[in-house]
Amino acid sequence: MNRILCLIALIPFWGKTQEQDRFPDIVSVSSNSEKVPNFSTLPRIEGIQWANELSFQDVQEKAKRENKYIFLDCYATWCGPCKDMDKNVFVNDSVGEFFNRYFISVKVQMDKTENDNEQIKRWYQDAANIGKQYKVGGFPSFIFLSPKGTLLQQDMGYKIAIEFLSIAKTVIQPGRVYENPYAEYDRLVAQYRKGIVHYDRMAYMIQVAREFDTALVRPLTQLFSEYISKLDASQLYSKNIIQFWSGKILKSNSREFKFFLKNGKQIDRVMQQKGYAKTVVDKTINYEMVVPFLVEQNTNPIIPMAGMYLSGSSFKTDSSEADWTSLYNAIRDKFNTDIAQRNVLTAKIEWYMRHWNFQAYCESYLARLKKYPPELDKEGYLINNAAWSAFLHVNDKAMLNGYIKWMKAVINCCPPRGSWLDTYANLLYKVGRKKEAMIWEEKAILLGDRSADMFRATLEKMKHG
Repeated sequence: MNRILCLIALIPFWGKTQEQDRFPDIVSVSSNSEKVPNFSTLPRIEGIQWANELSFQDVQEKAKRENKYIFLDCYATWCGPCKDMDKNVFVNDSVGEFFNRYFISVKVQMDKTENDNEQIKRWYQDAANIGKQYKVGGFPSFIFLSPKGTLLQQDMGYKIAIEFLSIAKTVIQPGRVYENPYAEYDRLVAQYRKGIVHYDRMAYMIQVAREFDTALVRPLTQLFSEYISKLDASQLYSKNIIQFWSGKILKSNSREFKFFLKNGKQIDRVMQQKGYAKTVVDKTINYEMVVPFLVEQNTNPIIPMAGMYLSGSSFKTDSSEADWTSLYNAIRDKFNTDIAQRNVLTAKIEWYMRHWNFQAYCESYLARLKKYPPELDKEGYLINNAAWSAFLHVNDKAMLNGYIKWMKAVINCCPPRGSWLDTYANLLYKVGRKKEAMIWEEKAILLGDRSADMFRATLEKMKHG
């Protein structure tokens, strides 16, 4: 998962979707939601016993002295999946028995609030150091250290109890060696500081630095840009350079943008991804033309046309339309017909999504799927969200069958997820294919994820009509 959210992005994501109702497995560092209590103030409960009264130095010394492993639960006060871990997993008797026997466990609050007590405040610096050293980019994050403080495992996202226990049991296996996914980055940075520059890995360095080492982004970007400026046109077709340029919002009059606009097929071959260049082009058009147009056209002061999406049951559908012909003509005149059609369709999806016009949103999203088929493994979440919206708000059988087709394709190509199977089952039920629906709902239950109880309730409703 890209963990830094773009300020402006034309991505179909409703204020309250099926995925949000059932919580995403991982929350990015830029997310925000309901506050959770400071865990150090809570009474001790069954399950994991937390050593929050200790400093990090005390924890490390105690681990060495008692030959125990260290478990750090890095959470944020607004993190929904973090709350789920506390409610469903950390209180589990089997989890508690294992962790209390082999680990010194500490909850590390990674954000700061005005309600933080003195104990949490004493951890501020340690939390910042832990976040930087172990590159904590989302929550919940789990860090497992040896009694000597060596990193043995790092994981992220909600886990059911049996999965979480399995990870912990792997950690304490003799001879355990953790393959740090950022070891290359650390090595490259160390060499960079000594004056050794690997330009062939510079795009990777900048990408990681944007998340965890922001002070390095500017000097690395400047150095790499100067290097690229000395290359001739034939040397630009490398993954390293293409990845670097695509990570920015390019200006439409820039050399970089024109490179993507004019050389799409060759760029797609280099990146081994169909439509890669179009995505970069569309990002610029979105920023320069689409978003300003949507802001100008919107007459509803309640609806934000950029940034966060509205949520809440009190908001009603706004069926107002924008002047799509005007937007189409503007993009066509500057670029071409194909680019205009593609970007206007995406703009419609964004407009209807923000105006809670579910019928038009689902219709437009399905039209885009048909006209511009995506890579299913990359857009599975978005397809599921649109399909769930169709289940909730659409009665047109042809449209529902269209989403059934796409959800079946997603399920067949991607690792199974309970929420996706549940969406598919509900769509089948709504068009009258009830026996098939119950079979797929049972499959969703068998995956054993944290929404299994919800799926069981759905299955009971299906059985009783």
